[in-house]
Formats: sequence, structure tokens, C-alpha cells
Amino acid sequence: YLIANLLLQLPLILCLSLCAIGIPGYVIVNLNLSAFLPTLLLHAAFLSSFEAIAQCFALITNPLVGLLCFLTVWFVSFLFNGLLIQPSDVIWPFRVCFYMLPYRWAITSQLYQEFVGGPTFSGTLSCATSIVNGTGAAHIQPLCAVRPFYCPTDPTGLTCYGSEGKQVLDSLKVVYHSISDVNTYSRDLAIILGIALIFKLAFALLP
Repeated sequence: YLIANLLLQLPLILCLSLCAIGIPGYVIVNLNLSAFLPTLLLHAAFLSSFEAIAQCFALITNPLVGLLCFLTVWFVSFLFNGLLIQPSDVIWPFRVCFYMLPYRWAITSQLYQEFVGGPTFSGTLSCATSIVNGTGAAHIQPLCAVRPFYCPTDPTGLTCYGSEGKQVLDSLKVVYHSISDVNTYSRDLAIILGIALIFKLAFALLP
């Protein structure tokens, strides 16, 4: 039954992911096309995990209670994705929500795939190039002491994140814990699939 159920779900989930991120993300918004396939696979795994969670809660006798439980898990997963609240700000045992729900793992790798390998951003200059050329080295020295780039139009550096994807992610991760400039795609995908497997087994084994 589980195999048949999975074989029916996977093509539909892939189609749903394609509809969700394909045309909106890569035709209309013009996201990084080189990251399309890994992002599609990650998004499909993300949907599969919530599909397994929904199936598990469907075992509850009262369908309204089951629906309420699923919506609660979805909301909690969104709340504890690392963008709104940092794990260090949440006490145990509630902090476990950061690690046992799929949203946090999906968003980390999706952002990495989108930014790293994508087009560069304008308005950012290299500190090393400016110092060698003698173009305002004294003026940029405060910012260049902490990072290798600066923005001439933003002397405070508050909205200057870098020209390359890794620089942007490295700047953003100071505020948003889930963002990382390290490629953790394989780990994140494995964790999401593991979450899906746990809830799928619970759906199969629970009476």
C-alpha cells in the first residue's frame, strides 16, 4: 500500500512543485535558471514531507481536529524557520521545532542555490581594488576592516551586501540564522526526506 501510495504521490508532487516554482519563479521572476533542477527537487521533497504530515494527522478520528493539527504544524514550521526567530532566543524544549520541521532546512538550501552561481549585483566595489588604485582608501577603511567590499552610495554599509552570491548570504546570515554561505544541500535534502519518512511510517504503523 505504501509503495503504491508513494508512486501515485511523487509524480503529482513534482507537477505541483513545477507549477509552484517553474513558471512563477523562472519565467516571470527570472530566478537563477542554473539552480532550477536542484531547487525543484528540494521543493518536491519539502512538499512530500508536509504531505506525509497531513496523512499522519488524517488518522485522527475527528477530521476537523486533524486539519487543525496540520495547520498548527504548518504555522509552527513557518514560525521556527530561523528567519523570524533565532534558535538561541527560544528555550528548550520549544527549540526542537527548529530541527524537526522541514521549513528551516528547505529555505537554507533554496536561498543558497538561488544566490550562489547566479548573476552578480551592481553597486559594490572591492576594497583591494580601490586601495591599489588609490580611490578613497582612507574613506572606505572602516568598512574594509570587516569585509572585502563596500558600496560608494552607502557609506554606513547598512544596505550593502556584496556583489556575489556568497557575499550576500554571508552578510544576511548575521541577521537571519537560517541563511548560510556554505553548501548544505545534501544534508538539508536528507533531513527533509527523513522527516517525510518518519511521518510516513507513523501513518502506516499507527492504528
